[in-house]
Amino acid sequence: MNRTTPVFVLVSTFIVCTVFVGSVYSSMGVHGPYIAYPKSSTGAPWDAIGFGIDVTNAEQEIANVTLFYSVNKTDPQTYVEVPMNLTKGDNRTGSWTCEIPPQENGTTIWYYASVLDVRGNDHSPISEFDQPREFRIQVFYPRLQVIFFRVKDINEKELTANIEVTFHIYRPEDKNLTRVYYNNKNVDVGDFEVEIAQRFEFTEQKELKLNLIGSAEEFPFDNYYMDIIFSTLYETDVEFTPKQIYFGDYFDYYIWDYSYDNATEKFQQQSVINVHVYFKRKIERTYFFIIPTLVCFFLLGASHLLESTKRLTGRLTIYLTIFVFVASFSASEVLRDMIPLSAIGVNVAELTLNLLGAYSGIYSICTLIGNFASSISRRTRIDPALLADLAAIISALLIFFSFPVFRIDVPFRKEVKSLYTQIPDLLFKGLILCGLIYGWIISFLKHIYERLRSTTPTLEYVQ
Repeated sequence: MNRTTPVFVLVSTFIVCTVFVGSVYSSMGVHGPYIAYPKSSTGAPWDAIGFGIDVTNAEQEIANVTLFYSVNKTDPQTYVEVPMNLTKGDNRTGSWTCEIPPQENGTTIWYYASVLDVRGNDHSPISEFDQPREFRIQVFYPRLQVIFFRVKDINEKELTANIEVTFHIYRPEDKNLTRVYYNNKNVDVGDFEVEIAQRFEFTEQKELKLNLIGSAEEFPFDNYYMDIIFSTLYETDVEFTPKQIYFGDYFDYYIWDYSYDNATEKFQQQSVINVHVYFKRKIERTYFFIIPTLVCFFLLGASHLLESTKRLTGRLTIYLTIFVFVASFSASEVLRDMIPLSAIGVNVAELTLNLLGAYSGIYSICTLIGNFASSISRRTRIDPALLADLAAIISALLIFFSFPVFRIDVPFRKEVKSLYTQIPDLLFKGLILCGLIYGWIISFLKHIYERLRSTTPTLEYVQ
């Protein structure tokens, strides 16, 4: 066999196959994929939906092109026919397009196209092996996100705060307004309208004046909080991941720790953002009260170091000084200006000062009794003045721990508390107790030491 024979056979076979495949492909009259082009990447429920098909090098001129589409949420049912128009090119190579009406959000659209040439040949791609294409109209329902939150100004007297909130709003419907609702623990309840700046999403900044929630009776150890819920009232079955809230800084009379929680409840309120902000008075803002008050308590305790029989005048001078301090501080404008207006009854600061004055009176009476008992009694194992001082301390501790001297009248409840249970600061409690008892403890230990020393036998050296 000639060497060129196999090559000739291969070339001949390739040419014949190419001509055959080309003739079959050209007889279809349509080239290129069917293309759907929604106005956005997934389509929007307020826009007409466009479809297009490209015809390339058709062997016969195309007479008409028809789009068939079915709208349903599960599977295609009845198809609707829509004629397609030649918008570019000619009847052999051109683009055919049409539009269908806007569809509801969440709707699935099935579609295919039928192409007829002038000979009546139908080039529809639908067969038992060729299924229609589909896509879904899916744009999120209106939703709300808080992306920035800042406390701007705090009124220490009225216990109100101006807050600045930046909302990120998604609103696919073609409307001009959306309404945002807020609730601060049922203390501040309201809503406001936000004008829609553009479709899909936009950012809006609002300023609100809200109340701080807490007990002003604990002044100057009072703590407050805000528990704010922002929401929109639209139902949806779409879940989304909320953006993280950025909290701006605020430094003034208060500092706060904060936490936040964003939640979307399915089939319930579309967007529910819960912002918790906690306020705690800076310790520096309590020094004006804590330092002089503790000095007075430690002066009370130091008075026990002065023996009543010898230094009665010194003790009474200390008690009188404390009493004058209490009276002047209670009437001072500094204290009155800082007490919140919402404080009901006596607050912790005023109560502490009043009891400090009462303690100085108790210590004065017990000192006089102890001094008198020491002057008329014989020498005993324990000095009567020391016992009188102990009685003063016990009385002071009973008042501090258990005597119901503090009443809070608030709506729907009444609370009766002692000073100890009312003071939230453990360190301040401990320092008060230390100031009350340290002087007597030192005096008692000194008394025991002297008694032991006086009873120790003395050895005399005899030469």
